[in-house]
Amino acid sequence: MKNSGLKTLTSASILSIAVAGISLPAWSFQLNIQPPEELELDGMDILQGQFNLTGATGYSFDNPDGMQFINSEQPVVHDAIIGDTSVHVLFDDVPDDIEVLKLSGFFNATNPDKPNAHFNIIVAGIEPGGPGEFTYYLPTMTNMASNYIIDVGPTKALGDNTNYFVDGGGLDWMPEVITNEPNQSGEGVTVGEWFIGLSSNESIVGSTMGADPFIFNGLVWDQPHGTQRNIPEPSSTIGLLALTTLGLGSALKRKIKK
Repeated sequence: MKNSGLKTLTSASILSIAVAGISLPAWSFQLNIQPPEELELDGMDILQGQFNLTGATGYSFDNPDGMQFINSEQPVVHDAIIGDTSVHVLFDDVPDDIEVLKLSGFFNATNPDKPNAHFNIIVAGIEPGGPGEFTYYLPTMTNMASNYIIDVGPTKALGDNTNYFVDGGGLDWMPEVITNEPNQSGEGVTVGEWFIGLSSNESIVGSTMGADPFIFNGLVWDQPHGTQRNIPEPSSTIGLLALTTLGLGSALKRKIKK
């Protein structure tokens, strides 16, 4: 069950990503993150901590069972000073054919010392041009997880993203199935040719559009902490992207694969 004492997070930061526009056949994703300007957990202001990305798995038609890029034995860990503007690279060289991406991890507050705040994110509907704008979420309380599925929508605009929030998944939530096999049934979310199915003890308890927080019975259950927007850059043929975040923020960029 979600904690009824959830508090609303009000924080912001900016993550900038350069996108090269050279037309070559081999492309890849890179994931970056920047600490937020402010962060609140359990009703307390957080000054610093560690961001831990403990799992990253991509799904494509060539790898429908998933290709793992990061696991809990070799997590990516970055010290985070809240309000710092440094951008940290989480991982790169994710193949361009990835259509579904699952990201798992947690934020460990160290000043003040708090238990972990977890997240399990499935970003679906990724096109070769990139996922475009989407929002990341954290719970407002520690020892909890924000578990949700993002349909990034037909355009790269934030406004057509749909966020589906899952209850019953626990801290280490993994969907019952992520598949591109046709004729799937049961509770879940279909995005394009992919079906993300839930187990019998899980359910979709609500959804939001864009960067709207998920509010249930008048309480904020899951708070937005990452929203991407476009910023012009004269030196690039495609442009410069920036991620304005409320809490922890992250985004994907395209780069030429070495």
